[in-house]
Amino acid sequence: MTYYYLGLFFHTTLILLVLFGLIYTVINLKRKKLHQAWWIFVILLTPFFLVSFYNSVTMPYMDLKNAITGETYEIEGTIEDIHFPGGYNIIIINGEEYRRNPWGFKPEIGEKYRIDYLPHSGHIVNYELVTE
Repeated sequence: MTYYYLGLFFHTTLILLVLFGLIYTVINLKRKKLHQAWWIFVILLTPFFLVSFYNSVTMPYMDLKNAITGETYEIEGTIEDIHFPGGYNIIIINGEEYRRNPWGFKPEIGEKYRIDYLPHSGHIVNYELVTE
């Protein structure tokens, strides 16, 4: 769970820094302290900011109650793929994506696992190799 909490703290801090930077830039643009070409930067950065905010902060915060109380979902299946898109360590089990701690959980494709995960973010809390 430490990986979940550290990731939540890191992403929240990063998003807040970007938000304050955007607000600061807009204020300076309104006061004519910056060249008006900076509006292009603001317009291009805003959609990226909104998507990042939703994926990196909103979904993990929706899981905060579950993380504190220990309420998780469970699934059992075979690891289909492991990849690292956009900074997240993702494994795919039964066609669904789950986030993992790359230092604590190093599965191999084809292995069968039973995992406990947080429902909104899909962050893996506990895992167990299933031997048949």
